[in-house]
Amino acid sequence: ADLARPAPAPGLPPRQGTVLAVLWEAPRPLTAAQISTHLPTTGISHALSQLRAAGLVTATRKGHTHRYQAVLGRDDYLAGLVAAALDQAGDPAAVLRTALNTPPSREHE
Repeated sequence: ADLARPAPAPGLPPRQGTVLAVLWEAPRPLTAAQISTHLPTTGISHALSQLRAAGLVTATRKGHTHRYQAVLGRDDYLAGLVAAALDQAGDPAAVLRTALNTPPSREHE
């Protein structure tokens, strides 16, 4: 089954964010070649090595091939971003209230 190109994970450079998003959508670990079938971009191996260095992706070697998977699911990753942002806020409760009362952005209108 072909996966649609997911929206990139926020908080990362676009290529890394897109690779991570593909891994989130996959039902099992993927090879770099499998990831590349979902992305019209080069540099996937470099993005994977950067994601591994950041602790966001793990790799399991099978024969001569690595299979990659995300360390955290999308919701856990996003919760970490929200927590980090709230640590910067003078009034975290006010920031949350504002964020929760803001309508979602509509990209396709």
